[in-house]
Amino acid sequence: LFGVSGHVTEQRLIALQELIDSEREYLQSLEAVQQIYAQPMSSLRIISCHERNIIFPKQLWQIRKTHMTFLEKLEQFRSSGKPSMSIGICFTLLSAQEKGRVGLLDTYRSYLVNFPEAMGVLSQKLKVSECVRSFLQDCRHDTALTHPDLSTLLVSPIKRLPQYIAHIKALLRTTPEGHPDKTSLLHTIQALNSAIPTMQDAMPVSSQLFEALAPEQWDALKLAHA
Repeated sequence: LFGVSGHVTEQRLIALQELIDSEREYLQSLEAVQQIYAQPMSSLRIISCHERNIIFPKQLWQIRKTHMTFLEKLEQFRSSGKPSMSIGICFTLLSAQEKGRVGLLDTYRSYLVNFPEAMGVLSQKLKVSECVRSFLQDCRHDTALTHPDLSTLLVSPIKRLPQYIAHIKALLRTTPEGHPDKTSLLHTIQALNSAIPTMQDAMPVSSQLFEALAPEQWDALKLAHA
């Protein structure tokens, strides 16, 4: 219908599958935050409700909910067996801004702005609470646990948005001229390119934040803030 050759169709499906695999991994990280850390730490009462709301803010769960819908739509398209069909509606979830409603990019911005405070509270709890230290050490040394440590999981939303640009560019390379996805994919990239610098400018990177992060996370965060 849009002049899609067999080779382009195959490459388009490969690019889509790479995005789906990456999205699944991202969601697994967000689910791990809730199931392995947030819920148990609250149940054990080793952090207060106030501390929980700072370390695990509501924006994190809103991000998770939207990305669950995003992944579901991507998988529905992939299983349809119709690579020429438009998947642009999937990406409106990432970039849509409706009057009177908080969009996903605004939610990410709020999370990033509050991230240093979250890491500061977590760092302080590690200093003063033996229960928190023991709990996090037990999680880290659990041989059945395949997820990274808590600080690594919490920084994953900061690193996620720039990754979408690479995935969308891969889809664009396999999307022929005249295909309705061209416009929606380009719009999403423009929205991300506009939003990411403002988020970085809004996020104060303090010495307390770097103390809270594991050393291997420092460079990633500096790159995100550069």
